[in-house]
Amino acid sequence: MYAEGFQSRLRDELLNLEEFTSLRETKMLAETWRRDYNHYRPHSGLGYQTPVAFALRQAGCRQPERAAGYNPQGYVRFMEKLADLEGRSPSTVGVLLSTHPPSGDRLRRLREQLALLLQRSTEEARHRYLQQMRGL
Repeated sequence: MYAEGFQSRLRDELLNLEEFTSLRETKMLAETWRRDYNHYRPHSGLGYQTPVAFALRQAGCRQPERAAGYNPQGYVRFMEKLADLEGRSPSTVGVLLSTHPPSGDRLRRLREQLALLLQRSTEEARHRYLQQMRGL
């Protein structure tokens, strides 16, 4: 039963939505989907835990999410900073990250939006630096 459910999700959330143009792109998108599926998506058969959290908990780990590299507070702070930079909440990046699966078009839009925000952030930091230097 588990295998059929997994295969159905893989087909519905990745294979039927993507048009793969290269083996490299296929591997990248499949790995992104696999990490999301195993690290961030709760599974009902595991008591609504992620597979990684379930495995770590079975091994005796008290904070499996942190051991798996997931820091909820850090993620929230990151999203708040993006919303401040963009001047809207939720930020465009937050919206793009909140939906599954991460399709090729969504990943492209995400990269473009992050590049714009990084450029804006860099320009603002440069402007603040120049203001400070003028004040000396």
